[in-house]
Amino acid sequence: MTYAEKNTLVSMLTGIVVFAIFSSKMYQLYQDGRFEGIDAGVLMGKSVLYMIAASIIVAIITSVIFSIIHAVTTGEKKPSYLVDERDKLIELKAMQFSFIVFSFGFVGSAIALVFETAPLMVIFSTVSSMFVASIAGDIFKLICYRRGF
Repeated sequence: MTYAEKNTLVSMLTGIVVFAIFSSKMYQLYQDGRFEGIDAGVLMGKSVLYMIAASIIVAIITSVIFSIIHAVTTGEKKPSYLVDERDKLIELKAMQFSFIVFSFGFVGSAIALVFETAPLMVIFSTVSSMFVASIAGDIFKLICYRRGF
């Protein structure tokens, strides 16, 4: 497995863990009735911003830890960060696939508004579609690396 594949796998697992923690926190807030007050939108906005900040911090930490573990296990002092045409093409295809998945999620959220779904649930479904799109893009990237293009 190449460094890019391992890095993508770590990124995907990190995204899954962050999304699972975020979802469990949101569910707990929902169970506690915190989304029924006047400040429910503010709470949801703060939660999303905290989740984005936590996601960035966790991604940086796991990337550093992954690089250290990779260097120790392979004996390489510095991994090769060279990116060729194939890597750029795979990255572009994965980004396009992520965008398509997110677009379907966003349109689904808009359709949910038509059926009078609670706006906070629509916001949560939009955020969820972002995470699903990110994970789907990572899976697509791994598949492309395994197939060789």
